[in-house]
Formats: sequence, C-alpha cells, structure tokens
Amino acid sequence: MADQERIWPAFGQHLIGALLLGLLVYVDWELADLSFVIFFLVPVAWESWYYGRRAGMAVACLCVLLWAGASYPEISGRGNLPLVWNVLEKLLFFSLTSLFVAKLKNSMDHARELARLDFLTNTYNKRYFCELAEREIYRFQRYNRPFSLAYIDADNLKTINDTYGHHEGDQLLVLIARTMQAAVRKTDIVTRLGGDEFVILLAENNYTQAGMAIGKVKAQLDAAMEAHRYGVTFSIGLVSFLDPPVSVDQMLRLSDSLMYRVKASGKNAICHEKFGLELTGDYEDITAKGIERRSATNERGESPGDFARP
Repeated sequence: MADQERIWPAFGQHLIGALLLGLLVYVDWELADLSFVIFFLVPVAWESWYYGRRAGMAVACLCVLLWAGASYPEISGRGNLPLVWNVLEKLLFFSLTSLFVAKLKNSMDHARELARLDFLTNTYNKRYFCELAEREIYRFQRYNRPFSLAYIDADNLKTINDTYGHHEGDQLLVLIARTMQAAVRKTDIVTRLGGDEFVILLAENNYTQAGMAIGKVKAQLDAAMEAHRYGVTFSIGLVSFLDPPVSVDQMLRLSDSLMYRVKASGKNAICHEKFGLELTGDYEDITAKGIERRSATNERGESPGDFARP
C-alpha cells in the first residue's frame, strides 16, 4: 500500500504532463499557420517543478523533437540551415526554462526547510512540530493509529553554561539532538522546543513500543554524556495516547507535567503513562481517570505509577 501511495502521485503527474504535451502537438499540427511553441513551456516547467532539472531537460528535448515533427512541412522547404537553427533555438529556450524552474523550486524548498528547522540543532522547531502533531491527531481520529509523545529535559545544562560558557552548552545541545535523531526511526519527529527541552513524537507507537523506543533513546543519551564527560542526565515524561488528544497543547501539557514529576522526584528517570479520554472538554476538565498508570512494579519494588529509574 505504501509503495502504491508513492507511485500513484508520480504516475498521475507524468500522465498530466504527457496529456498536455500531446494536446499541444495536436493543436500545433492542426493550426500550422499559428505558432504555439511558447505553450510547449508548460510541460517543460511542469516536469522541472515536480521532478527536477534532469526530467525537465528530457522533456525539453522531447518537446523540441515533437515541435520539429509537427512543423517540419512548413520549415523544411526553407533548407537545412533554418531547420537546424530553429531546433537549436527552441532547445536552448526550453532548456533554460527548465533550469530556471528547477532552480526556483529548489530555492523555495530550501527556504521552506530552513523555516521548519531549529537554527542550532537542525531538529524541527516548535512551529512545524505543531503542524505535524495536528496531522497526527487527525490520522488518529480517522484511522485509529495511536502515537506517543516524549518530553525530554536535559538536567544541569545551566551548570555547563556557567562553567564552560554558552558555546560549550550549544555544542552539548547539538550532541543531544544528533544522538536522539540517530536513536529513533526516520518517521519519528525530534523537535527542540527551546532551551534544553526537546520532544519526540513517536508515530504509530503503542505503550510497549514507545517504552522500548524511549528507553533506547535515554540509554544512548546517557552513553553520549558519559563518553564526553558531561555531568548531564535526562528527565523524560512519556505519554502513550490510547485515544486522540483534544489538541497539540494538551499533548504538550500532559507530557510536560510527567517530566516535571520526574524532576520533583530526583531527576534522571522516565515517567511513562497511558492516556485515554473518558471525558470531553478542555484539558482542565480531564481528571486522573483518563490516565492509566503502570500496572507492574519495577525491580526496585516501586509502586505502580512511580518512576522507573535506570
């Protein structure tokens, strides 16, 4: 199914481009007294925009050949030199158009990507995260695909800034971001909310899968901190949504509250809870009944709902 979803848009776009080109060739052939050469730029620009310079150049060459075929009776009587000149002129014109459109598309994509990223860590920023999270809520509502959200705070980062300077603190944030990105799937969304706070949206992860995934993230973060001799630990609030949340703001509040519960209990831990909406209304109307705590005690003998420390 995933392969079909990727192939069909490409097939459809190529089909539209081919139909446009065929229509132009037909009109150019039927109305030989009128010039339609400028309209051949439409399929050239179409392919260049969606598939890049190479595809656009290939269509440009094809357009020149089809135009020459449609116009051959008219220009062939003038001799070979006019024919060659017209072909080369059109090829240059179409090729430059293809290069310009492809360059414009790449520039726009690059600018759009920069607007989505945190300038320091190259993770997504909060604004784009909210867009993606809203889509995930919609997917949950429509297709019943659960997800989980981890709120991660770096403990004692202020000490690094005060001791070694903000440049070292920035390098630490970059290391944290890269470690998290390497530890999760490509479909998971790593975002820096600001300062030393990050979130990871785990798409289509149930409670068990999310616990394993964030456990792996924390293990790799701890290993990276030990390898670079940073005295930094991580407090993590992890919520697995059994029912779609009301809003992105609610998602962040729930996971943030679990993270602060870890902070209040000594830091350097993961608090993981399930969330299912049993009431309707705003976040403030949702009671503790909507949260199902861990059902098993951990190896330290802590009660259900307590934090599982590494």
